Amino acid sequence: MEKKTLIIIIAIVVFAFILGYIVGVSERTKTSSFSSTETSQKDSKPVKETEPININIGQKISNSDIEMTLTGASIKEEIKWSTSSYSSRSAYLEDGKVAATFYGEFKNLRSEEIRDYALEGKLIVDDKYEYELSFAPHISSSSITPLENVEYDFYAQLPKDIQNSYSKLEFIFGYNNDFKMITTEYINGEKQDKIKTLDNVFSLVVTK
Repeated sequence: MEKKTLIIIIAIVVFAFILGYIVGVSERTKTSSFSSTETSQKDSKPVKETEPININIGQKISNSDIEMTLTGASIKEEIKWSTSSYSSRSAYLEDGKVAATFYGEFKNLRSEEIRDYALEGKLIVDDKYEYELSFAPHISSSSITPLENVEYDFYAQLPKDIQNSYSKLEFIFGYNNDFKMITTEYINGEKQDKIKTLDNVFSLVVTK
């Protein structure tokens, strides 16, 4: 009897040990799963998309950082400006391309210079074709100094054929509050439209 009792006790102990091990593994798995889900939720980041402010030719963007007039818009075969009595500069255009541009004056109200790359945009032609916009201040360098007031063109390079066939041009442009170089963001592993993620975004629509 004593031998049988000992065997039964050993069997009970072994069973209890195995049961405890199984329960422990199950709890650790649940905890690990919860931690993974919690981390994933913490890592996720809402997609930022700034709603463009509609602006028209003749209006002005004015705040504590800049004053920017929108004097006109047109198709140009060349964008060129004088930097002194003896020299000039021009915006780069590929062969066979024209510039779809809006233009005006830009004043830097900040205490620091503003580089030309601090403003970017895109042009959408007829709600279908998309082109990159480049900001070209009419200066001899790439920096607008504090309180400097300059003329500018904000332009996209287009095939020459489009200047006769388009019906609508939508210029979408903007800048970040820090006026630093604009970079493409990846949120939750997806590439974002860098213009939509800017702090300040404007839309100018021009039709024939």
